[in-house]
Amino acid sequence: QLLISSWADGVYTLNWADADGTNLNTEEISVANYTDKDFIGYNFDTKEIVDFRPAMDSWDLEFGEKMTWAKQSPESNPVPYPVGMVLSNFNGVTAEINDIADPSTYEELAPADDYLKLANVIGQDWKTFTGQGYSYAQDRVYYAKSDLASNVAYKLIFTSYDSVAYSFTKQKVTLSK
Repeated sequence: QLLISSWADGVYTLNWADADGTNLNTEEISVANYTDKDFIGYNFDTKEIVDFRPAMDSWDLEFGEKMTWAKQSPESNPVPYPVGMVLSNFNGVTAEINDIADPSTYEELAPADDYLKLANVIGQDWKTFTGQGYSYAQDRVYYAKSDLASNVAYKLIFTSYDSVAYSFTKQKVTLSK
């Protein structure tokens, strides 16, 4: 069991216990020294902050994986498996444009309203497991920008994924205002 019982002035109060409610622990965690990070971790065994993320101004996109659950058949219990995903820096903005006839030649930046300041705009749904491998969106373009006012973006087109490696094209696009 885990509860964030309060958050005030950059201090989180965590409460956690075993599933039956025994072994209750409480810890106050100050994030004041990590204002340049989007996330920090916490090790419940050592009761220490785990500083595993780079500073926000040092990256644009993160290629990684998360664990999710799926049934191998309708009668089976769900099993965990890793899913590749792409996260955007919270300081930047990302847009997804669909139904593009030829993504490789498409160079029109998305309208300002299409850009979102969310980490999971690209996320994991740019590919689909087919049972034999992965298919990917053939008509989709992503644009990642450092901020909404910028006229420079990186155009990303995903071309394959095999649960170990990502393949994509990246093109720097600059448009005059």
